[in-house]
Amino acid sequence: MFQEVIDRPLTIRPNPLSLTGLIAWLEQQPNNREYCYGQSGGCLLFQYFRASGFTCFNVSGDYFDHNSRGHLDFDRTSLPPHFNEIAIGHPQTFGGALKRARQHR
Repeated sequence: MFQEVIDRPLTIRPNPLSLTGLIAWLEQQPNNREYCYGQSGGCLLFQYFRASGFTCFNVSGDYFDHNSRGHLDFDRTSLPPHFNEIAIGHPQTFGGALKRARQHR
């Protein structure tokens, strides 16, 4: 009748469109690793959304298109303004982006 409860840490993923989520991800990246803002697949925001579990998406400086339904309809979501500021700034390293992200808190 009773089930054994296994004590495990609860993992809660922050909203990927939140500054908290971006900072949490940046804190896990190598500080000196570089990214290229204009490189498809290599830009900071592309890497972040891929790591957040999105597989079919497009990201620009202003918006994020994602497909969660498995067909050709994409949902467009405006990015928070600070996301582009964080990604486009210099130096274009994860450590530099983390510093800029923390300044937006």
